[in-house]
Amino acid sequence: MKGTTFENELRRIFDDMGCFEEGSMKYVGRAFYGKIDDELRLKAQYISRDISNHYSALKLEVIKRNEGVVDSNVIRFEELWGKKHTTNPNFKEGVSPHLWHSGDKLDWYVYHPTPQDMKELRDSVEDFVSVYQDFYMGIDEGMSMT
Repeated sequence: MKGTTFENELRRIFDDMGCFEEGSMKYVGRAFYGKIDDELRLKAQYISRDISNHYSALKLEVIKRNEGVVDSNVIRFEELWGKKHTTNPNFKEGVSPHLWHSGDKLDWYVYHPTPQDMKELRDSVEDFVSVYQDFYMGIDEGMSMT
């Protein structure tokens, strides 16, 4: 894979999504951008919540071209996936999934999300985006009927 580890991890979520306009998906630094429609974009990035350099959530922002952020949501991995059990004896109660940045290395700490975990995360993102696709399509349809 090319790019930074942040980009590669974002690609695991977004590369197979069909809810963005074709050719509109961009990875810039630690963020993903996708075009929802002519006015709206989605920005997504891994964020640290409680501990510096522990990226335990994905922040989503819907941005309107001329107005800025109109909504945001945070998907916390532990809330979505729960604590994950591991064979590591240091984590008998399980581990809260997160990316860990230490020195020049970024990797999942102890537990690496499975393809099923990533599908659940992708589905959550698609649900969030669909709110704005459905909402604006409904307004447009309603306006054309009058």
